[in-house]
Amino acid sequence: MSSNDGTTPPVLFVVGTAGAGKSSLVTSFQRWARFLDIDVLAINLDPGAERVHYDPEFDVRDLISLSEVMDDSKFQILVLGGSQGSQQINDILSSALENKIVPSKWSFVHQTGRLDCKKLIEVYEKTGVEFEMKEYIKDMSKEYRNCDIVISRSGAMTVSEICSSAKPSILLPLPWSADNHQYYNASYLEEKGAAVIIESNVSNSDKLFELLIELEKNHNKRNSMMKAASMVFPESTSKNIYKIINESLKIQA
Repeated sequence: MSSNDGTTPPVLFVVGTAGAGKSSLVTSFQRWARFLDIDVLAINLDPGAERVHYDPEFDVRDLISLSEVMDDSKFQILVLGGSQGSQQINDILSSALENKIVPSKWSFVHQTGRLDCKKLIEVYEKTGVEFEMKEYIKDMSKEYRNCDIVISRSGAMTVSEICSSAKPSILLPLPWSADNHQYYNASYLEEKGAAVIIESNVSNSDKLFELLIELEKNHNKRNSMMKAASMVFPESTSKNIYKIINESLKIQA
């Protein structure tokens, strides 16, 4: 591709989270350019793209696979216990990791609240993995951005944040939540393919460990969960909420 006056042609970078519609946008742009008889080169630099619908002149997937990129990187696990922390989640995680051979690439950020975490710290130290205990997380967006998977309760706010961040999650609904609403929140994400539910009980600690092993190795599964999470709430959600509130206020007036 060259411009008639010898200047460098414009370059357009299309970036976004999994499921944001990058491939669809590039496909539409490429078809539009061809319709107008404009020379355009499309390049795919995402080794994690399952498929693209445009015709790339260069595709990085021909040179390297996602597994090759990810194999030497850390598997970062974000554990959220809520603002007060969760002794039950701490106990489940302690039991899941205790006396196990934990992959050295695993790395944990664990939000604990003000709970006594001596046992949990001992278990983390014995595994030899990188870990960071935080009473409170001030920059949630940073932790969501850096993690590969979230282990958490499934309150409405947490579920919304997980979907907004497009992160795969393992959800342990609070057993005694009002009207069992956390279970229904988690079930909705699981039905969409964005999360996996584990009953919040220490007896399921081995199941949690096995699931982490599986998801660490299965990059395609995590990518699929990421895409599903990003699509749980459509872009029109905020507008619909505003519309409902506005109409309700008009009725009251």
